[in-house]
Parts: sequence; structure tokens; C-alpha cells
Amino acid sequence: MMNVLWLSVSLGSLGLTMSASWSSVITMGGKFAGSVSGWMNFWGNIGGVLAPTVTAWFATNYGWQAALAATAVTGICGAIAWFFVKPDKAIV
Repeated sequence: MMNVLWLSVSLGSLGLTMSASWSSVITMGGKFAGSVSGWMNFWGNIGGVLAPTVTAWFATNYGWQAALAATAVTGICGAIAWFFVKPDKAIV
């Protein structure tokens, strides 16, 4: 039950970031918002493709504790990266 609870909280919280990420892309991209959002989707999908394989590799070689720690570290790095996003400045 705790696994289901925390997975639900985790994935539900992920949805809270959508409005901020899409509005930032539209603001920063300006008339190129479609291209910028395409790149955002591209790199997000690359992560989505690689994550199961890399997680399985970590779990097989180092155990599930290391796999979950690596996932947490990448999530924390992503959260820290958002502090460097300046949505009021156009990137193109």
C-alpha cells in the first residue's frame, strides 16, 4: 500500500509542473514556441525511453536502493535546473 501511495503522490506531483513548463516555453519561445516546445518534448521523451533501461541496469548491478537513489538525484537536479530558467527572457 505504501508503494502505491508514494507512486501516486510522485506521479500526481509531476502533473503540477506541466503548467509552469508549458507557459515558460511559450513565453521564452515567442514566435518560435512550437520549435522550443518540440525540443522540450524531444528531450523529455529521450529521458522517458532511457529511464527504464538505465533503472533496470542500476537495479541489476547495484540493487534497487541505488536505482531509486539515482532516480531521486536526477529529479533533484531537474528541480535545481528550474532555478536557472528565466521565463521573462526570450531565448530566441
